[in-house]
Amino acid sequence: KCSGSSVLLPNPPTDFLRPSSKNPKKTTKTQSRPKKIPNRRRIVNTIMPVLFLPSFSFRLKQTRDWGSTSKVDYATTYSFDSNDRLITESQDNATGDDSTTTYGYTGTQQTSKSVSVNSTLKTTQSFSYDLQGRMTMVRLETMNAAGTAIASVEETSYEYDTGGTRIASVHKIDSTNDGTFETIRRTEYLTDHANPTGYSQTIMETETAADGTPIKRTVYTIGHDQISQTVYQAADTSGNGTIGPEDSWGAGHDSLLRH
Repeated sequence: KCSGSSVLLPNPPTDFLRPSSKNPKKTTKTQSRPKKIPNRRRIVNTIMPVLFLPSFSFRLKQTRDWGSTSKVDYATTYSFDSNDRLITESQDNATGDDSTTTYGYTGTQQTSKSVSVNSTLKTTQSFSYDLQGRMTMVRLETMNAAGTAIASVEETSYEYDTGGTRIASVHKIDSTNDGTFETIRRTEYLTDHANPTGYSQTIMETETAADGTPIKRTVYTIGHDQISQTVYQAADTSGNGTIGPEDSWGAGHDSLLRH
């Protein structure tokens, strides 16, 4: 269908109403001035294009045969809300351990996720964001065997610079849900904003304990892609000792070196 709009055109010329001098038989001795055509408006419809929105289809079910035995190992069914957001992901396993993952949203942001196995709640996650829409906190709660109480809690918080690049994260673990985080690890990211990839890339990650004692450092070499990675590990898991080389690898277009 097309929509129309009105355009005002000037009055038509009146010269065509005057008699032609080439045909004198049709003339008279006295010619009166042709009547003036009233100031009428002519309406002309202009054609405007109509935009057609593309239609989208979503995966509603997936089946998997791991051993190519013509037997379905599991089938996954997906459901979406009226805003095309994934709401549930249900997996029917041949082993009998059926799972359901449920997602929750606030506006356009995903704010929750829960996983149940055989109708027993296993884990719940909540996500928090700042005013710029950047993720600031992820909280993971692991339930007990019956799925009736929280057995342990993990929290990860994120920090950003003024340009929106993530520069640090803090991971905390409360293994007994007694309100005390026994393990706290802070990871700082050194970022190179000007490199051949055209995107900000992390060139070093430094992990420290709650008291600032270094635990692990990972150094990356970036070209048009990641070229190498070297990991420096502390002497023991308590953070005591000196950071020393533990593992490194380098990659080219067709090689992978590890020692």
